[in-house]
Amino acid sequence: MIRRHLGAYLSCLTVGLSLALLLSVAIAPASAGSVIISVSGFDPENPSIGMDASHEVQVYPDDTFYYSGGLGDANSPWEMEIHNLSGDIDPFTDLNFTMKNNTLVTLQFIVAITLPTGPLVPATLHGGSTGGSVTDANFSGSAAVSTVGGGVPFYRGVYDGVLQLPIHPDPSAWVAPPGGTANIPAVTVGLNGFAYPTIPAGPVVATIGIVHEFTLTAGDSMGATSNFRVEIIPEPAACVLAICGLFATVGLRRRS
Repeated sequence: MIRRHLGAYLSCLTVGLSLALLLSVAIAPASAGSVIISVSGFDPENPSIGMDASHEVQVYPDDTFYYSGGLGDANSPWEMEIHNLSGDIDPFTDLNFTMKNNTLVTLQFIVAITLPTGPLVPATLHGGSTGGSVTDANFSGSAAVSTVGGGVPFYRGVYDGVLQLPIHPDPSAWVAPPGGTANIPAVTVGLNGFAYPTIPAGPVVATIGIVHEFTLTAGDSMGATSNFRVEIIPEPAACVLAICGLFATVGLRRRS
């Protein structure tokens, strides 16, 4: 009798483990590729004023990544300091940056971070946060950051370039006092107290990312701290494994 029950438990575990292995192969994030930072800052009225820049960040063998550094300089139309770009293509990313507009006109910016995750199926959970500040860096009497219009939010968490999570919807604007700084309120959406994502969504085909779009007044600076987190909702195979393991444990305890 004991041998028969033990055989049934082991068979169940074998099936569960096999299904779970197949599942892990199907949904494991890709470890190939680089994390891409792409930045565009331009004058919508005169596109000849501005510049584009990008940088590739190495993904380490354990699927993590980290970068700090600058794009542009004091002689460029804008200069950006990336204080922290880090995460894991398992996947999540954290971003902390400052931006300065070195021109005499308001510039429109697009700051995008793209992570190569590979397929995340069949479904996911996501959540994120953002906040920051704007400073009257040239002491002109005011400074402002605003959304760019057309319904585009300040922050977008994206799957394969498609909006999933908007924060600070359009229209939004933040104005600093003369020589001072104003906060861009910190907002968290879809993350619980353990920073675990809670908003249901569909699958990811190849990439996730963060996109910031905003305008920044002439001679002024702004900063933002943001993150975007994604988790896979497992297929039934993972549940089969868990249930089989539970039955096996209970059954063996009863026979011991």
